[in-house]
Amino acid sequence: MSRIKSIQGRSLVLICLALLSACILSACGGGSNATGETTVPDLKLTALTIEGHDIAFESDKRAGYTVNVDQPVETAVFTATAQEGATLTYTLRSVANPTGTFAGTELVSGEATTINLDEGDNVLSIRVRSSETTVAVTYTVTFHRVSSEAKLNGIVFYNKFDASLSTTSFIQPYTPTFNSATKEYTASVNSTACSLRTRLLTNQRLSTATINGEAIGHLESRDFAIVEGDNTVEIAVTSEDGANTENYSFTFTRATMSDETRAANARLIDLQLSDSTINFECGTFSYGAVVSYDNQVVTLTAVPEIDGITMTLAKVAEDGTTPDGDDQPLNSPIELTLEEGINSYVLETTSTDGTETVEYNLSINRISRNIVNVSTAEELQEALKNAAPRDEIRVAAGTYTGVVSEAASGNLSAHFYSAQSGTADNLIRLVGQGSGSILSGADTALNSVLQLEGDYWFVSNIAITNAQTGIVLDAASNNELFGLDVKAIGGQGVVLRNGSSNNFIQSSRFATTGGEAIVVGSDSEQWLSAPGGAGVYSEADLNNTIRSNTFSSTVAAESVEVNEGAEGTLIEYNFFNSGSLSGEASADSLVLVQGNDSVVRFNTFTHTADANLASVIEVQDASADWHTDSWGVNTKVNDNILLLNGLDVPAVTAGAEITVFVANNTRDGELPVAYVGDAINTSSLASPVFEIRTADVADQCLGFEEFETVQYVKILACDSSATQRWNFVRDAEGFVRIQNVGMPELFARPVRGFTSRCSTAVDSFVYGGVTTEGFLQRWLPSFRANNLYLLNKENTGFAITSGTVSLEVDSYVVACPAIFTTNQRLTLVEVE
Repeated sequence: MSRIKSIQGRSLVLICLALLSACILSACGGGSNATGETTVPDLKLTALTIEGHDIAFESDKRAGYTVNVDQPVETAVFTATAQEGATLTYTLRSVANPTGTFAGTELVSGEATTINLDEGDNVLSIRVRSSETTVAVTYTVTFHRVSSEAKLNGIVFYNKFDASLSTTSFIQPYTPTFNSATKEYTASVNSTACSLRTRLLTNQRLSTATINGEAIGHLESRDFAIVEGDNTVEIAVTSEDGANTENYSFTFTRATMSDETRAANARLIDLQLSDSTINFECGTFSYGAVVSYDNQVVTLTAVPEIDGITMTLAKVAEDGTTPDGDDQPLNSPIELTLEEGINSYVLETTSTDGTETVEYNLSINRISRNIVNVSTAEELQEALKNAAPRDEIRVAAGTYTGVVSEAASGNLSAHFYSAQSGTADNLIRLVGQGSGSILSGADTALNSVLQLEGDYWFVSNIAITNAQTGIVLDAASNNELFGLDVKAIGGQGVVLRNGSSNNFIQSSRFATTGGEAIVVGSDSEQWLSAPGGAGVYSEADLNNTIRSNTFSSTVAAESVEVNEGAEGTLIEYNFFNSGSLSGEASADSLVLVQGNDSVVRFNTFTHTADANLASVIEVQDASADWHTDSWGVNTKVNDNILLLNGLDVPAVTAGAEITVFVANNTRDGELPVAYVGDAINTSSLASPVFEIRTADVADQCLGFEEFETVQYVKILACDSSATQRWNFVRDAEGFVRIQNVGMPELFARPVRGFTSRCSTAVDSFVYGGVTTEGFLQRWLPSFRANNLYLLNKENTGFAITSGTVSLEVDSYVVACPAIFTTNQRLTLVEVE
């Protein structure tokens, strides 16, 4: 049942909709247009510069800017420029001055301002306010000045076992009262306490600290066990620059338990599970653990604080009950047979005198994957060579440079290599910790970093660097490369060859490549069918997708090259920059198409001064004397945005007699979009029209349905009607406005303020609005393979979501936190 249908009574529905309408019509500080929709100024800074530093400022990015300066630097100079009619103020806060200086001090747009920097973090907040409304936005920049001071600013210990303490805080007292200059402290702890928790505050967030030799972070909490008698806690704090260290010592004396207390003690002091880790803490009674799919049988060991207590274990049924008679004695390690998914148990302990019983709840998740953790190049090479379906190879942060050899890597031209394959249902996953997990070659003139010759891999969150080629997919199909950082490569970034088909390269970044960033297919001279027997590759590289990637201005050749033999290549939602095009060997376009049935759409192309850009996209027929096939055939180029900064170059240059279909490409400035070629077709192609379907339930479409004069977006049975069809109108930043075909004046948008009201569906409906400006009407398409998630620009942590988890027909569509689950998973079906 959809959420709206669960509201009982028409009057209550009308009340809710009235509240919704009121919210729409009266957003704080906004005006209303003729249709009754809220209009809020799109306030922003047009420029923000820091003298001597490049912060890569973007008007729509309001936070995340960091400027690091050395310890001797005491000042910084910034200049903020706002749109006409806006007023500017600023506040500067630091650890030494947390309340802020110059609070609300006015700024003059476009004029430089000097600020003083304390050691550590200094947070500059610049507030942009409209002179006509109360609406304001704030930009923040963190200036970090290296600190040379080492000290604790504060430390708290918690003891939840002492009934004499306040139950709201459980703060364990110690003497003397804390002072940064005092280094030794003592405390008495009652006999029932088996652990304490500490939370420390260093003077700067980048100071380092240890507790009994183990690292602990600024503001981090840590539990530690205490035994009867003296327990010493040693804390060392080291300054950010490593020059100074201060040591602090706390001695906690736990009283000895009486005989009566021992007899009434039913607590555990440890709980262990084979093939997993349980972070046991005395006084914590619920635990979770994750085990790999292959670990169907695991061993559980419980260790009591007092010998002789009674322990039993019962499995929890699906209805949450523990059936009578299902208890198993647990006086020694016990083997558990796990089902896939969550396995819940209750472990009950009873004291020797029978007066105390304690329940421990244990949830063991046997996941559908087998976790393989690696932290050395050798471990990674072995994991790749022996990978199997369901494996998830987790690469710890660090730099990995594998030896290239048959024995080490398994390939004579790759540092890391695998010929193993997953399956459609059970992929092999290679996942890292983002830019912190770096796979590296040894020389930008030699070898590839990673070569895969298998199918059904998912490779994500890894940096690839320092070899002649970044990644090679060789006869490898149905793979996805996602969220990679490919940089400092001597030649080509990613190569798909030898029949590699149905692959996705998505949401990745390419920078500083000596050749092309991505190459699909091979020159015909390298085909197996080439004369002379010199060819080694299959010619057919089919249906590959290059989507949502960013190509830096430091790519020296074409960002994407699609060679002859490739068919059905889709290039969409990417960002291209022409900055480093060499112009050598015809490296003078951003995309080169020589394959058939290629589609280039919804991309942003930017020209940087001094680049050797002759054409944004070039389409060629790569025919050869020994074959008569035509290539570059049936290329479609549409809905791209060209930011060429006045450069007069064509959007498309096509070879003789090659028909290229073009439509709705736009460019900045006054120059028209130009096409060069004898057979450019400007009349047969139109922007695509999509059905937006639920990915996991067939034949369900997003469409409009009217209620009380408002067109709401709902999940409906697909019926091919115009109100279930949508156009994507993309802007240069990659966001799209979702326009209804049946009602083209309406665009899908959530109600203003949806981020704070998602828990009530009525307050976060997505509906049809006529206003096209502002963030609410813009959505960021985020793809995983062909699954689509639509994230709202107002807060890209929120996505279009079904109002019911089960995706029932007639469910209202809402905007809720993006957790990438079934009720947010969509797919696009092109219908026109």
